[in-house]
Amino acid sequence: MSFELPDNMPNLNLSVPADRESIAGIELNESLLHHWIRQLPKNDLLAYNEIYLEALKRFNRNTLDGKERLLLLDLYRKPLNSLLFSLTIPKLADTIADASQRLQVITDLTELMNELAMGYKIIINDTSEHSSNLKLNLIAQLAINRACEQLSYQALHAYKFYQTVPVRVFKELHQLYQLSLHTNIADITPILGKQTKALFSLHQRYAQILLVSICNPYGLSSGNVLEAYFMMEQLIDDVELLPFPENHQATAGHFFINCLSDRTPTPTLLPVMEDQAQPPTLILNTKPLLIIADILFQQSNKGQISDGTINIDLFKQLIPFLNTSYQRKQIRIPVTGNEQVFLAFGLASIHHCLSNIDKLTDADYESYKSPWDILNKNTYGYLVNKQHVENCHDLKIGDFVGVFERQTTNKPVVAKLASIRWLRTDPNNFTKTGLETFAGEPIAVQFSLDSSEQTHPALLLPEMGHRNQAASLITAPGIYSSQQTLRIKTKKKHLNFTVDVDQLLESNTNFERFTFTDKFD
Repeated sequence: MSFELPDNMPNLNLSVPADRESIAGIELNESLLHHWIRQLPKNDLLAYNEIYLEALKRFNRNTLDGKERLLLLDLYRKPLNSLLFSLTIPKLADTIADASQRLQVITDLTELMNELAMGYKIIINDTSEHSSNLKLNLIAQLAINRACEQLSYQALHAYKFYQTVPVRVFKELHQLYQLSLHTNIADITPILGKQTKALFSLHQRYAQILLVSICNPYGLSSGNVLEAYFMMEQLIDDVELLPFPENHQATAGHFFINCLSDRTPTPTLLPVMEDQAQPPTLILNTKPLLIIADILFQQSNKGQISDGTINIDLFKQLIPFLNTSYQRKQIRIPVTGNEQVFLAFGLASIHHCLSNIDKLTDADYESYKSPWDILNKNTYGYLVNKQHVENCHDLKIGDFVGVFERQTTNKPVVAKLASIRWLRTDPNNFTKTGLETFAGEPIAVQFSLDSSEQTHPALLLPEMGHRNQAASLITAPGIYSSQQTLRIKTKKKHLNFTVDVDQLLESNTNFERFTFTDKFD
């Protein structure tokens, strides 16, 4: 006996622990388990995750009744969800000083969410063996909802920390949604009791993570990934998710989901299998969101949207990706000339390289960092790739990068300043990043505040009129202040000058970039 599946869906294939048995030492009393969780060392994330994960693994490999398992899993679930939504790259860096320990926390949280999802999938498999009517089985419905929640949170966690989404996450999400759609429970918000209930239907859970996934999450700041996720919560009821009718032609403006794959929705092109047959396919229609966006943008221009309703600037960044006609990738151009490039990360490192660019030897380059492979290079910037990047989990969207291309002849090294616009690390520790370069050659300078003689390093980007780029200064955070006066010092004393700080262009926890106006005595 099992739940009824669509004709074109071969089986329900969910990953769960291979063996389960009665294990001693597992806390099965709700009150005592709740007390035990509250006593965990929340101020020590490494220890907290290690203890939590060990307990959850033992729990999942124990034999339990479905309802009992569900109630106890929900106790494990609440603090883990709270931790997921509180952590970003800057918050983690503030909490844990050691880089290797930060990476361990990221990895442990991925495994915790996977283990929690497994617990709910055990319930789905067990109830399927004893019942064929999913519509009458509230325990199974809630377990499906919770499993999809944790699967989607694994994807969200990966996006926040620029990691590849774990294998099978989307494949299992597609399967569970297909099952719920076939049994007409996709729009139901299951309630088992006053405290044990879902907050969203499966349609809402599924649509929310799909929308984030097609909105370039690896190009968003860690905090903006979370904000985008919550923003989509306001829009999911207007999204259409429908089975693709057999023998129909694809319609322009739709995304399509291959429900046998482990992939996110793809625009316009229908998925096909190797034998050219069509797999079970869903249509994701985002056209209603484009209409809503037009209305919101018009209201925003007229000042008719109150603060806190929706982040219009972020929405403008996301909305092009909800349009299937938007070009998502830079056109690949065959790489000519150098096939590798050296990168320097952080203000101090970039400043050092620029200050000594004429003195850097082969040994300096090799000791500084090994080169990155150039995958694409055009007027926009670079797409580069490298394995085993030191502290790659600390890199962020918007970080500045020094780009140094060594010439094969006696020509000087070409130095450029770029900003990270796309970033992802895969399970084989290959980090791929898209870099947007700034026009003009950056200059390493020193500056001092008008009220102090102490100097600090900075990067000067020259004015480039043809690119509509004003001259700007990049400093450590905390320098920018309206009408602040700075004394800029270059290697040549006769080129020193004084400026007033003008407009802040961008900033994060590592830098500030702002324009300035010359100050004449």
